[in-house]
Amino acid sequence: MPKLLLTNKKNILLIYNSKKIVTGIGVSEPLQKEYTNLKVQNDSLVTFVKGGNFLSSNGTTAS
Repeated sequence: MPKLLLTNKKNILLIYNSKKIVTGIGVSEPLQKEYTNLKVQNDSLVTFVKGGNFLSSNGTTAS
């Protein structure tokens, strides 16, 4: 059974370091500026990213 991982900024950096990620609309640009090692995708064009064992989405349309 998959485990729910509650993320905070520190966990995001540890898990997604140098990987593609997408997040809530309007959050991608500030997140990319703060964490330059993340490959934050354009949240208006990408709704879902699968990176190995981890998934990220920009909200309810991909959930």
